[in-house]
Amino acid sequence: MEKPLLSLACLITHSDIECAKESRTFDQLTIGLNAVSLVLAGVLALVAWSAFFFQFNPMWLALPLALLVAAIVFRLDQAMSASDWELAGVLRQGPLPREWYFKVGARVLVAWSLAYATALGLMLALFSNAITNHLQIERSKANVPVEQEYSALKDDLRRRLVAPLETELAALNSQRAQLQTNVQANLNRQDDALTRASAARIEADREKIGGQVAGQRYVPGEGPRWAEAQRQQKEADRLSSIAAANVGGLESQIREAQGRIDSKSAELMQANQEFARQSADLDKRKLSDPRFIPVRDDPLMRYVAFEEMKANPKQGAAVSHLSFMAQMLLLTLELAFLLVKLMFAPSSVYTVRLITKTKLEAARVAGDFAGNRDEMRRQRPPLRVVPRANEQAEPVAAHPAP
Repeated sequence: MEKPLLSLACLITHSDIECAKESRTFDQLTIGLNAVSLVLAGVLALVAWSAFFFQFNPMWLALPLALLVAAIVFRLDQAMSASDWELAGVLRQGPLPREWYFKVGARVLVAWSLAYATALGLMLALFSNAITNHLQIERSKANVPVEQEYSALKDDLRRRLVAPLETELAALNSQRAQLQTNVQANLNRQDDALTRASAARIEADREKIGGQVAGQRYVPGEGPRWAEAQRQQKEADRLSSIAAANVGGLESQIREAQGRIDSKSAELMQANQEFARQSADLDKRKLSDPRFIPVRDDPLMRYVAFEEMKANPKQGAAVSHLSFMAQMLLLTLELAFLLVKLMFAPSSVYTVRLITKTKLEAARVAGDFAGNRDEMRRQRPPLRVVPRANEQAEPVAAHPAP
């Protein structure tokens, strides 16, 4: 194994670099795989807790919290990796002591607690959409009476403030539309009368002057046909004048109706503004009503909703089964490193080297301490009493060195 990679693996697993360098390749690979397991466990914790915290907090807060929890989990696994150098496999000498089982049980309990909390947080994140939908449905059900009450108040307010003005304005618009229809009908009649008057005028001129037009010969003079053409022209002019007068009267009525419409529209605008203001007041009253359940989203609410989903007769079995399988998978992944260390630890010469080196170094330190202590005792100077300024010194026997 390359030295930089081995040094990094020893740093991650908190292993002795010198012993690792002197050990065989198998032991070096074991240290490297332990380092990979530690990193993967830390990354899994980071991802799980990030997904959990991102549901309730902004990124600038959720990410540091997830990093903190992942660092704690990683440090705990690292401490387990560096503790209890027990010989395994063919190198084990005799049965393990009873204290070892108590210690392993305590470690498994701590690791299982952290793994269960991580798995539960990730479960809440995985079922986030379903939990949100469940919370919204339950909240809507609970708020139905309050919503109906305040909706009725808004409807009554609209009937009093806005509805009468809207009815009047609709009637005025209908009246104006009818007037505009009448104006258009009179304009059409005026156009028709003007057309017939023009044709009668042309016919009268032809009768008076005479000549031949389009195969028809006209005898000059003011005869009966000329008189009929004159009569038709006058009648057409009379109808055109009546239509023009009707148009003028109708346009005057339209202007009056438009004035009333503008006035009523201004009143309706003010009424809508007042309705909006009072509706906003009703919304505030509704939000402050103790019966109204506002939108709340926190870990406790999500956990309660998750448990309610499990108890649901329609989807509870599927939710419970999927939750159990996912939790078991996550717990296995979280506890993988601890299981490898406790149950599947290989025979390691590195462990023998580490135990031997540690014991030798401890014995050497203890020997140095004993020698330094004896040397200090032999070199301790004799004690004597220094008298005060107004006291006479008395001879005191020196204490021999112990």
